[in-house]
Amino acid sequence: HDERGAGFRALGYSRQNGRPAAIVTSSGTAVANLYPSVVESSSDGVPLLVITADRPYENRDNGSNQSVDQVKIFSSTYVRWFRDIPPPSDDVPVSLALSDANHAVTLANQLAGPVHLNVQFRENLAPDQGPIRNDNRIGSVTKFHTLRFTDVPGFARWSQSGSRWQRAFYPDKNVNHSIIEVAELILQSRRGIIVAGNLRLSNNDANEADSLTSIISHFATVAGMPILAGVQSGALRRERPVIPFAEHLLKHPSISKGLRPDFILQLGSPLISTEISKMITNAVMHNVQT
Repeated sequence: HDERGAGFRALGYSRQNGRPAAIVTSSGTAVANLYPSVVESSSDGVPLLVITADRPYENRDNGSNQSVDQVKIFSSTYVRWFRDIPPPSDDVPVSLALSDANHAVTLANQLAGPVHLNVQFRENLAPDQGPIRNDNRIGSVTKFHTLRFTDVPGFARWSQSGSRWQRAFYPDKNVNHSIIEVAELILQSRRGIIVAGNLRLSNNDANEADSLTSIISHFATVAGMPILAGVQSGALRRERPVIPFAEHLLKHPSISKGLRPDFILQLGSPLISTEISKMITNAVMHNVQT
């Protein structure tokens, strides 16, 4: 058996069970052997999770052993999403890797096709700590602090629950079902809030912008949810449901610690306000649906 056979075995499992199987390979030419199964996965609409090991950036394009250009090695015609993941490091929290994995599985399912996670690894892989192979510089020793790596909001809850890292909703063929699920979360919430970022429309139509502002304001009033509006939200900041100067109020410890929403609905692009962003991050620790 080789990688080509493993790819088709994973494809068959996914086709039979209706959920993505993970096919894992080493770096180098092994990755290219997956191309036929990736093409068939895309053509037949079968979800597939392709995970390939790769050399770190310092071993790329310099003739290093078992290295080829694996970045987007599969055409975007076939792959629904690609992510080049840096080598494991306690400077990069585990939440980023979990978010990438969660996003990959979600897209493989909802867009019905293959996704590719290309994971870089830096030697020495084992043991966890020890001299780095082929690096004779002073201090070239692998160090990895597991507790620091996993010290992120929500990790303890996720690791003990067995549930998904995040619940994601994307505007695809299942958009109506997603809307129903979000509506149910809103109905279940008791301390929901709305966070608004950049709401400017691409066509800069003032009438449409005013209409969008009115719709959001009316929805917040009916749902009983206050709005934390960023500076990019434009005219929405003048609406009644908006909490004035929210980013400044959140700087007070009593308010930032006492604000415990059980549901956060974010509209628009990410916020400039560090205080509102921090509030969203802290809310994850308390199992908030966002």
